[in-house]
Amino acid sequence: EERKQIYAAGERFLEVGKQGCAAGVIFTFAHAGFSLFWLRKAGVEVSTALYVRGETGSLKTSVCREIANVFETDVRQRVFPFTSTWASIYQRLLLMQDNVTLIDDFSMTEKRSSADATAIFEQVIRAVGDGHLPAKMRSGGNVQNLTKLRTAVIMTGEDDPPLGRSSNLRMLTLSVDRKTFDSECLRDFQQHPSIMQRYFALFIQYLEENGSRLPIDDDINVYRQRYQVLCAEPRYIELAVALRLQVNIIGDFSLWCGNTREDTMQMIRQLGDQIDEAVQLNQKASKNYRPEVLFAQAFAEVFTDDSSARLAADGDEYYQAQATPSFIGFYHRGDRTVWLHPSKTFSFLREYWGKHGRPWLTTEKRLKEALACSKLLKKPEQGFVWRWPHGQKRGRFIVIDEVKMGDVIQEMEGSF
Repeated sequence: EERKQIYAAGERFLEVGKQGCAAGVIFTFAHAGFSLFWLRKAGVEVSTALYVRGETGSLKTSVCREIANVFETDVRQRVFPFTSTWASIYQRLLLMQDNVTLIDDFSMTEKRSSADATAIFEQVIRAVGDGHLPAKMRSGGNVQNLTKLRTAVIMTGEDDPPLGRSSNLRMLTLSVDRKTFDSECLRDFQQHPSIMQRYFALFIQYLEENGSRLPIDDDINVYRQRYQVLCAEPRYIELAVALRLQVNIIGDFSLWCGNTREDTMQMIRQLGDQIDEAVQLNQKASKNYRPEVLFAQAFAEVFTDDSSARLAADGDEYYQAQATPSFIGFYHRGDRTVWLHPSKTFSFLREYWGKHGRPWLTTEKRLKEALACSKLLKKPEQGFVWRWPHGQKRGRFIVIDEVKMGDVIQEMEGSF
């Protein structure tokens, strides 16, 4: 009966969520911090960090603090700020084994510290994605062995970090606002930190007694097949599988505590639905980080009726006005293509995304591959080299299908 009461008090954390999927995902993710050892034994890796993004006053840090490093009695010490050095965060991640690490308050508002915070953000999510901390050089010239990362990492912040697509796929982002969490329900946990301490102490006892027979193995392939249909990104598939298996573990924990199968199944369905919602939202958002989509978004303002400032009417006008720095290419009406000068195009992309707080990181080769896969890149009969009759001058260009680009831009309207 005591187990049942402790479990019920901890499960009330789900009521902190007034709307959306954030509370359920955070609750599930917190359990993963203690289950990493057993999940890895089953061949399942939690190789994604959780990023809770929201405005000031959205209670994101207050909520996460109640389930991070719960056995630290000084709640202020449960939070590690992004203003810390990488060396101190490295040490924190090293020491916080089988636990939940909370790194708080990523922001791009202060230019002096934003670059450092972004670098630390990327180092953290790459360590989580790789499953180990970066190697360090020891005295004497020896390199230490890679250290396995055995902590679930939650980060909070107000801004989207300016990272490449590969890095963005290493984190699951939860967007919250002032309507997401219930401050009254949260206050009960803040005033009584022993609620979650007793809950997770009981969960650890459950793992110690039942770790070798957790309900994992039979469902791994079932969940993988299911999420391969719902998700295109392998990292999101593996994360969804890991979280759904964690929900199974929480369900078995619920039964171990004496709860009915009916109540347990209802909780499993609720958490499963919230995980599905979060993964699908991130899957949809990840499409916006693809090189061809970022390219199309930047050029949406160029391929308009008022595009004469950036694109010459034809090759001759471009040739005669090459001294005009604003021209990055020209139209070729014969086959409805647009010819873009590579270096000028990349300068434009860096300028455009720099203004929007996101560095352009894609190489020319990778961009061409992405444009070709999306059928935006068109290879004319003469290849990608334009020859002018004036002194046999030639130039190599990126050739875009104007019709396809127009279709892509039309599809994007209202998406960003």
